[in-house]
Amino acid sequence: SKDAGSSDKVIGAVGGFGRAGDPFPIVPLKTGTLRKTPDPESLLTSQTAAVVIPVLKDRQVIDSFLMLHGKQGWRAGGYSNNRIAGLLSEARDLHTSGERHSRGFYLVSVPELSTFYVAHGFNERATLAPLNVVGRKSFVRSRQALDDLLARIKRKPFAGPVADPKPV
Repeated sequence: SKDAGSSDKVIGAVGGFGRAGDPFPIVPLKTGTLRKTPDPESLLTSQTAAVVIPVLKDRQVIDSFLMLHGKQGWRAGGYSNNRIAGLLSEARDLHTSGERHSRGFYLVSVPELSTFYVAHGFNERATLAPLNVVGRKSFVRSRQALDDLLARIKRKPFAGPVADPKPV
C-alpha cells in the first residue's frame, strides 16, 4: 500500500509554493467512546484513516490538507486547520530526540470538545501534550492525560437528544 508520506513535489498553497511535510496521523476520540472504554489508552493505536499534511515553506507551515484512507486507498480529503498543523510541526521540531522519532508524532483529536493533543507512542506507552500553547510542550503519560480529559467530560453537561413535541 502506498504511504501517505511526505512528497518532494512542489505544492501551490494559500501562502505561496511549498513542499509537503511529513504527515501526522489523526486519532479521533469521541467522548461517548472514552466514557464507555475501561482502558482508554487502548484507543491510542497506530491505525488511522486520516492524516494531516503540513505544507512547508522555509520550515514554516503555510497551508495544510487532509488525506483520507478508504476502500479506494488514500485520497485528498480537503483542508485542515493550519494552526493545529503549525503547532504539530513545531512540537515535532522541538521534541524529536533519541527516544522520540520524528515520524512517531500524531494528532489526538476530540472534536466534540475542540481539544487537540500532540502524541507519541501508543496505548499505555503513549505520551500526550495539549496543543494549546506555542513552544515546548509538557508531555504526560497517556493514563494521566486521558484521566484528566475524562474528568473534564464528566463535568460537561450532556445535551441529549430533544424529543419532538407531541401534537396537542
